[in-house]
Amino acid sequence: MIDVIYIPTLDRDNQITYNSLPDKYKKKVIFVKDRIGIHKVRKKIAYDAGKVNFAVFDDDLFFKRRYVNWRELNCKSKENFTEKDFDDMFNTIDSWLNDGIIQCGLRDSNAFPKGVEYIENGPIFRAMFFNGSLLNNIIDDIDWDLVKVGEDTNLILEFLSRGYKNRISDTFLYFAKEYGDVGGCSNYRDEELNYQEHIKLMNKWPMFVTQMENSKINNWRRFKVSWSKAYKFSQQGKNFRGSNKKIR
Repeated sequence: MIDVIYIPTLDRDNQITYNSLPDKYKKKVIFVKDRIGIHKVRKKIAYDAGKVNFAVFDDDLFFKRRYVNWRELNCKSKENFTEKDFDDMFNTIDSWLNDGIIQCGLRDSNAFPKGVEYIENGPIFRAMFFNGSLLNNIIDDIDWDLVKVGEDTNLILEFLSRGYKNRISDTFLYFAKEYGDVGGCSNYRDEELNYQEHIKLMNKWPMFVTQMENSKINNWRRFKVSWSKAYKFSQQGKNFRGSNKKIR
């Protein structure tokens, strides 16, 4: 089972995620005050969890379930979670982790549906689950302190580059406001910090992280991450960690 639900939080009085959970799941929650930087919080949580299966949720999430056959069911294509949906989600994710998947996640409810139950080897942000036993095998080898933001991208590449698959549900989804809302990482995350930290990611993972020239969203420069490529290279035994060339 998913033994613990960690919720990192910083300067937010309204705990949206926690309040969204049924009472039986609220009992599993551990709040982690983010006073040391979210990258260090991720590391602290991983060591604290040990070998159990655990979840890490942002503190501002709602949850929705997608119905591909919504017309047949005479319902909306996405519905807010009921308690049964939480049960189904936690049971499904736990079974995936126990089948040897190191990390699972939920897709953004605003993302266009894929028409499948899940996708593999892709981005996982804001709502994530970990196989603590597998993570424990490599926990001391992960470069937890590489970046202050973009830490989730780095962690995913640490997994994929070692041959560990991830899995993202397209049935169970999260909904959250955009980055930049008051509280949380927005207290210190801005476009320049985000850019400089992604340069560090490009230097460590030159084969998989590239800047999209002349492409911005809300004036933030964009980067492309080749998730599946990282996993495929791991299966070919190729050495791609780091680069002598430093990008500035």
